[in-house]
Amino acid sequence: AGSRRLGHMHGELFKSRCEDPRCPHPPFVDDGEYLSIDEVPRCACGRHIRPHVVWFGEKPLEMELIERRVHECDLLVVVGSSGLVYPAAGFVYDVRRRQGMGDGVQSLYVGPEYPDNAEAFDEVRTGKAGDVLPTLFSL
Repeated sequence: AGSRRLGHMHGELFKSRCEDPRCPHPPFVDDGEYLSIDEVPRCACGRHIRPHVVWFGEKPLEMELIERRVHECDLLVVVGSSGLVYPAAGFVYDVRRRQGMGDGVQSLYVGPEYPDNAEAFDEVRTGKAGDVLPTLFSL
């Protein structure tokens, strides 16, 4: 959609990072160098390396960036969400609040079935994302 820097709130499967959130070493593309059957690999700081993904009960990554973008966008497009899991399911309600204050922002859902929060979207288009998304925008 023209974004220069994506916010990966659930992480990236092919990256790894230190288990210590205060560690200064950034996530890295994991080419398998750290894979070991014998022991859990360690970061240069001494703590364990873990997948760069968000597990249940953890705060999603880059939330400040994502929330800022939701508050600045003209169009929120949500693709393939169940509409049940927060904080992501609440983004469309943030857009609704903006609309209530007179902001011209719009929201659109695309997915195989209606999400649990479908009533909050301005428009819902059901179908496979690979089929529906190309029909929405012309380049």
